[in-house]
Amino acid sequence: MKPVNKPHKDIVNHLPSVLIVGYGWVGQFLGSYFKEADYVDETNIVRQVKDDKKTTPQKRYNFAFICVPTPMLPSGRCDTSIVEAVVKKWAKKVDFFCLKSTVEIGTTDQLVKKYGIKACMSPDYLGETVGHSMNEPQRKIFIVLGGEPEITKEFARLWTLVTNSYTKIYQVSAKCAELCKLMENSFFATKVMFVNEFFDLAESEGIDFNVLREAWLADPRISRDHTYVFPHNRGFSGKCLPKDLNNLVYYYKNKKGPEAKLIEFILKYNAELRKNYHDQVPLLPSKKSNK
Repeated sequence: MKPVNKPHKDIVNHLPSVLIVGYGWVGQFLGSYFKEADYVDETNIVRQVKDDKKTTPQKRYNFAFICVPTPMLPSGRCDTSIVEAVVKKWAKKVDFFCLKSTVEIGTTDQLVKKYGIKACMSPDYLGETVGHSMNEPQRKIFIVLGGEPEITKEFARLWTLVTNSYTKIYQVSAKCAELCKLMENSFFATKVMFVNEFFDLAESEGIDFNVLREAWLADPRISRDHTYVFPHNRGFSGKCLPKDLNNLVYYYKNKKGPEAKLIEFILKYNAELRKNYHDQVPLLPSKKSNK
């Protein structure tokens, strides 16, 4: 059997202690980088990433990534109660927290103030579609870290240990990172609805949409992502887009200043397009409430 090439031990970086809280898609993706980390899921049993074996929790972890669900409440608001429960439980056992869960704008700063923790927010960009470009571990990626500079720099240093120097690391405020994630998913949802509308326009003219689509994409300024239209599965659904867009709309409806009117329209347009699909996830708020 041909021997497997391994890097010399002198150039392998020693990693600090890492805990991953929540071990779904995002948690497992992080585990592909931090193979010596521990993780804990809904069973509350701490296990090792490398072999899934139970292990005794360390007395203290240098870093913790929070990757737990933030479901949509009936009002459309983002439910961050599980994130807060994690912070409360581990606050005295972790040096630096990183929120990977999508949260309401301002959540990270509120948790820092309430629990006296050192934390930043880092959006995840995993997707549910086939062949999603972000779903495979890479050493050349981009990372957004939102928080106070003395905290984001610690996570920036951590990521340099498991990636290469082509990785782009952006250090911004916590609110900027939180809004950045909602902005990105709002853009993708808007693009989905744009191509869905042109699908109907093309059909009305007797034009094959995929012929139109390829001609349109000949312009290099337009990226190919989110340009498929599925005749029997129109619009968007899933775990992320409806929840994140409703999170954004709710937040700006309940504070002074501008509202996310375009995004609210996109949500309603999508719900109308999918009204006969019996979605398992809510596409719109079910009631007007602060809960």
